[in-house]
Amino acid sequence: MRAGQKMYDQNGKQVALFPLEGFHISQTDYGTASHGGGAVYWATDYLGWNSSGRVYRDPCYAPVDIKLIFKNQTNATAVWESLEKVHLANGMIDYLTLTCYHDDDLENNTYYPVGTIKRQGEEFFKTGNGGHSTGDHLHLETGYGKYTSSSSPSAGDPEYKFHITDYT
Repeated sequence: MRAGQKMYDQNGKQVALFPLEGFHISQTDYGTASHGGGAVYWATDYLGWNSSGRVYRDPCYAPVDIKLIFKNQTNATAVWESLEKVHLANGMIDYLTLTCYHDDDLENNTYYPVGTIKRQGEEFFKTGNGGHSTGDHLHLETGYGKYTSSSSPSAGDPEYKFHITDYT
């Protein structure tokens, strides 16, 4: 998607758009690096990309109207949840939850405060190298349903209470 882009279905629900304008996938579910190890792990790593090639600190745009509900400076993690039920890529109508990793602003503690709202098409994240990362990218986990806990069972990782699903 592009800055300022918005989309609604025939019933007036926001349609969840992909947050980067262009990308290359560097690692998928069950990848060979950090997504490996045999555990069920639903995440994809995206490199910022445009017609000129690789883009560093590439802006990500809110796929729908979202609110920041959890962040962790050490892991450079932010969890955003849609304000309303939206039209998801798989055709479902439900809440969209996004867990994003590696924006340098999170690690530097210059990121948005919890409770910040971003409207569809507004910048809310950038690819980066913050936290535990081997290079500039967006590590994205998506789910449907509401995130119900901002408590952390260990090491500052959010406790997931929504259904994981692939964006792609």
